[in-house]
Amino acid sequence: MAESAPIPLRYERKFVTWDLDVREAEAVIRFHPAVFREAFPPRFVNNLYFDTPSFDHYQANLRGVAERVKCRIRWYGERLGPIARPTLELKRKRGLVGSKQGYALQPFAFDESFDARGAIEKAELPAWLAPELAALRPVLINRYRRRYFLSRDGRYRLTLDSELAFWPTGGVANRLIARGTGDPRLIVELKFAIGDDVGAARIATRLPFRLSRNSKYVIGVDTLYGG
Repeated sequence: MAESAPIPLRYERKFVTWDLDVREAEAVIRFHPAVFREAFPPRFVNNLYFDTPSFDHYQANLRGVAERVKCRIRWYGERLGPIARPTLELKRKRGLVGSKQGYALQPFAFDESFDARGAIEKAELPAWLAPELAALRPVLINRYRRRYFLSRDGRYRLTLDSELAFWPTGGVANRLIARGTGDPRLIVELKFAIGDDVGAARIATRLPFRLSRNSKYVIGVDTLYGG
């Protein structure tokens, strides 16, 4: 079954800092010449990531494979308990550009009895997606507080992520309620459409953060499983 419509492609540039706190990083963004303003109220983002038993998605990211994918279930707000609007997301990277596909899942309760495979099987997903998902299993959970900003011209979006934490999955039921492994870094992502790369380069030169290639998923695998 073919996809019904082309998926928009975009660029993402990731930056990281350990030297600033959230207020300082937010001040850098708000006083940027591109005039970024808050576009959406802050909220917590929760992700349950999937990978193959041999961590093929993780390895592809480390090697910089031109075409790669990450699979996750995402929801907002509380990490545990009833989840009203979970989404299955596949982030694909083709060279320097990426895309994101999202599929609504049925509401579930995220607790010790949660069945990730069952949540996916209950969803109305395209038939062509089933073989891709069949080889995957839950690997880790991450959570962070995200702030959203939009440039004055509306062409560039920045997100500021803080309070990162990671949990392993599977094996021990109380892992979900245990305290997560925290990470002090702040992650800034600059997102923009194809054709807006010149302006993005100007924006990036005025951000005092270090460019980073690794994703939060890679950070989580390294943190929990030692790479």
